[in-house]
Amino acid sequence: GVILVAMLLWEVSDIRGEHCYIGLKRASSIPLLCYDTLFSMYMTVLFLMPLLKHKDKEGEDSALVMRTLRRNLVAATVSTSVSFAN
Repeated sequence: GVILVAMLLWEVSDIRGEHCYIGLKRASSIPLLCYDTLFSMYMTVLFLMPLLKHKDKEGEDSALVMRTLRRNLVAATVSTSVSFAN
């Protein structure tokens, strides 16, 4: 709720000549970015925890689980980095 109010209070919408500028000021974009990053990390941990518990078992499935863990960790890192950079 607080982030939504900040986004509404500190929005940027301006038309200069033939160009339109829309976005958020830093006062609202930084808390939104922090929230997005923490939520992404939390959801990734929720997904990885069952896989990490399954990792202890031996067998063919173990290699598949480890590949899935690595792929998900890389995907989560890349998507969070892109979101943060944007």
